[in-house]
Amino acid sequence: MARRFNRNAKKQKFRFYNKKERNKYNMQQRTAHAKKHVINLSKRRLSNQEYILLAKGLKFIPTPSSKNAKMSILKDYNEFARKLRCRYMFSQEKTDLHPFRSNTGYKPASTCHTLENYIDLTKLELSFLPIERNVKNNLTKGERIALRNLKK
Repeated sequence: MARRFNRNAKKQKFRFYNKKERNKYNMQQRTAHAKKHVINLSKRRLSNQEYILLAKGLKFIPTPSSKNAKMSILKDYNEFARKLRCRYMFSQEKTDLHPFRSNTGYKPASTCHTLENYIDLTKLELSFLPIERNVKNNLTKGERIALRNLKK
């Protein structure tokens, strides 16, 4: 006995004749999916690109720009070195700190020679670290513009 399939039950495949038509259809599908999952609680009217961007979720991380990558790495390392020095200076003291206290920004002077050697050598290694410039962006041009608009 041969199986019969209902032709109407099958999903019809679309044939796109040009790239613009295919991109337009994909954008409509992505927008419809995004509007299902994003709830706008503000009075601001969101564009389609903003809906798509927000639908990516809270765990989505856009690729950082490689403009100031080395400066950012060195700035973060300086903060790490400050924390190392503070830990070394105050390691003997047992204090109960409030969990929501603000950072004082205290910068301790040079402490142990071995610790300072480690900090200097690591900073030197980081300064010679090659930064890759050809990183593919994980946001489209419209989504990057939408991200800038949402930041305002």
